[in-house]
Amino acid sequence: MPDTQRALTDVPEPSPVRRSWGLVALFPLVFFLGPRPAALGGMSTAYVISSVVIVFILLAMLRDVHVDRITARILAVLYVMLALMVASSVWVHTPVNLSTTVYHIAKAVFWVMVMMYATTVGGRVGPDGVVRGLLVSAKIVLLAQLVASADQFLGTGITSYLYSDVKASSALIRATGTVANPNMMAWTALQMTALVLSLGGRARTKYLWTGLGVAMVIASGSRSTLLAMMASVIILGVLNSQQILVARLLRVFLLGAAAMGAVYWFLISYRYQFRYLAELLTVLQGNGFDQINSVRDRYSMWTAGWDLFTSVGGIGKWIIGLGPGSLVTADNNYLYSLVNYGALFLVASVALYIGMAVLLFRKRWLGLGGFAVQYVLLVLIMGYQVETIAGWFYGPPILYIVGLAIGACGREGLPGGQGRLIDGWIIGWSASRQLRRKGGVDPE
Repeated sequence: MPDTQRALTDVPEPSPVRRSWGLVALFPLVFFLGPRPAALGGMSTAYVISSVVIVFILLAMLRDVHVDRITARILAVLYVMLALMVASSVWVHTPVNLSTTVYHIAKAVFWVMVMMYATTVGGRVGPDGVVRGLLVSAKIVLLAQLVASADQFLGTGITSYLYSDVKASSALIRATGTVANPNMMAWTALQMTALVLSLGGRARTKYLWTGLGVAMVIASGSRSTLLAMMASVIILGVLNSQQILVARLLRVFLLGAAAMGAVYWFLISYRYQFRYLAELLTVLQGNGFDQINSVRDRYSMWTAGWDLFTSVGGIGKWIIGLGPGSLVTADNNYLYSLVNYGALFLVASVALYIGMAVLLFRKRWLGLGGFAVQYVLLVLIMGYQVETIAGWFYGPPILYIVGLAIGACGREGLPGGQGRLIDGWIIGWSASRQLRRKGGVDPE
């Protein structure tokens, strides 16, 4: 056999590093499935474990850490947000506990760590590994919500040692899954479903996982997320479609009408079994959001938060807020950010998220453009009722996915869906090196 042919046939398989998609799946699994017991800090436990895992793996892959131009820009905004938190902590207008201040600053540090880990792992694993890792983790997380929710409804208490079920209620049909909060479980199910719809293969499989995701949202009893689920499916159906504009608009109308009809039928048919979700009927029947008890409670909370903000004089409060921990909870991302961190932080955070969605949508990396748009759009909309961008839970997943896309595709200058080409280039490059060493002719 000629040397040229022997060199081509003897080329080794791509390095196993390119296939280590487990590094991609690791963070979502730890973040969403990490223990959140009723004791020991509850929700914070999973974030601490996630941070420790990130630090250890980054240290192990220290030589692979690389900050390209796009990553540097995102990290720059995150560091600005961190600096504003620190400045707000130093110059506070109201007494703030030191431990509370550290807790808030650690949140911004965690965001930076997630971004660094994601870009490093994305560049190490490659596009195919990223897609596989995200798909596997999304399906495992969805199945875990099913198992934990079933346990909470049955009252066996098996999963309660790991995951707090304090906010769960079998009477109201409100499950908290593995994240100790019904609204967060609903958001988890929604975004894991969106990942499967964006990256999954056969349509039949997508329908199966979508059905499981919808079931988990219903099991959570989250009314706003049920509406968000409809919006997400419609957005993905339109943005991921290859049809012309007129066909897309028709698709929006048909999907929207079908989704609204299905939800309305479900609420009418099972309003006595799902009493918490059934409160949506008051809105769908034109009676207004203020007829829902939790909305009235939020109005009172927002009024109290705004009164606290306006009670302090000076222009400084608009720039860097009243200091971390001044407003413990607001159930409103914008009010929470303004009072605690100031308007500069609020503007920077919103701009960052919009920029990340535009980046992935324009580049079409890994086919996640539609996913990023629906994630950021829903985060901004739902920010009126929960601390999304400024919180611990809602921000890290999209930072992670954007970082993976930049690491896997951004450095290569590749559009989405080019993962297999990379492995081909690796094989070709290896063959060329072997030929040069043997004095052969480069196949190119």
